[in-house]
Amino acid sequence: MAELNPTQIPLARELFAEWQRVRGKQTTPSRTPFGKTWDDLLTQARLVTGEQEHDARLFTRELEKTGWLKTKTDRRRSDQILRVTIPLEAEERWRTTFGFVPPQQSDNTAFKTHPWEPELQFCATARLQIPCAEIVKIDHFLKHGGRQSPEVPIKERSLEIFGDEKRLDELYRASSLFDDGRLTLKILRVRIVPEPLPWKRGARPDGPMLTLENVATWDTFCRWDKLHPTFSAIIYGGGDRFRDGVHHLPIIHKELNFAPPHYYFGDLDPAGLRIPRIASAQAVQANLPRIRPLTWAYRALLNHAPPADSPESPEPDNARPETEEPRQEDHDLEWLENKEIIAAARDLFRHNLRLAQEHIGWNHMRDQSKINFGESAFR
Repeated sequence: MAELNPTQIPLARELFAEWQRVRGKQTTPSRTPFGKTWDDLLTQARLVTGEQEHDARLFTRELEKTGWLKTKTDRRRSDQILRVTIPLEAEERWRTTFGFVPPQQSDNTAFKTHPWEPELQFCATARLQIPCAEIVKIDHFLKHGGRQSPEVPIKERSLEIFGDEKRLDELYRASSLFDDGRLTLKILRVRIVPEPLPWKRGARPDGPMLTLENVATWDTFCRWDKLHPTFSAIIYGGGDRFRDGVHHLPIIHKELNFAPPHYYFGDLDPAGLRIPRIASAQAVQANLPRIRPLTWAYRALLNHAPPADSPESPEPDNARPETEEPRQEDHDLEWLENKEIIAAARDLFRHNLRLAQEHIGWNHMRDQSKINFGESAFR
């Protein structure tokens, strides 16, 4: 197999882009490797579905084998990546491959001598790996009435300040310019605008809402609902986008004239459960209905798990000691509510397996005439 080229891998391109934003202007050697948490890196690379994360994990493992990067994993689950770093000895390799040209001189003097606005006084002494000229543009905004500006989306403010709609968001996500005692979004009068949630009105006006993680399953359930009216609204979650998109739910409720019960169905893997668990917590905090599992669909999905003696079923990880603290994965599993389904899903994960929600596709759904939401039907 030919060695992978990181310039052709979305997650690797994003990792190096983050390195360049944070350390690209640095003129002194780094002492610690640059890294990003796995979840942050996936989000920033817009790898939001379970399938995309699965592919990203495979590519990451191959890049690690050839020395491009290193990973930190869950000590009890080697397939669960927690953090990705670029080793110091590999930085030159990354720079050469991506054609990066380092800066020729430092602009420390400019940082110390510029007459900063009060909110940016820290720039005179802070060790910032950002061109001084860029921060001067923010300073100019504050000097010329920026504090009294109306609040706008971050991309609009970025275009106003930098002439680049993405730059401010990049600085906010991947630099030390924003931190306690430093810049805040409030100072710049901006807000983060989550992507809207695409949805279709269902065929039953008084029915519950349903969110699907992936677009193929969303299309199947929309088709099925026309034949068997069940839902008031069917939402395309778009993978991880749904976590931030929860704040758009009141708009849908307004269109429906009520806030119906809300169900979710996605891939059966840790990432696929983490999305609705976090989304549900955010919904409750916003006084919206909690987001519950479409238990019927998860039960049907588990019917597609390979048997324990199947060649597709790897050896399970060693069991954890009973005294060990709960892991992130345990909290994700709890969202499923049903003890039988939780146990089956936990066993699936122990064998390092996942189930794509597309198993419950049109060939399956066309034979269903009803979805039973009663808890007694699943216990």
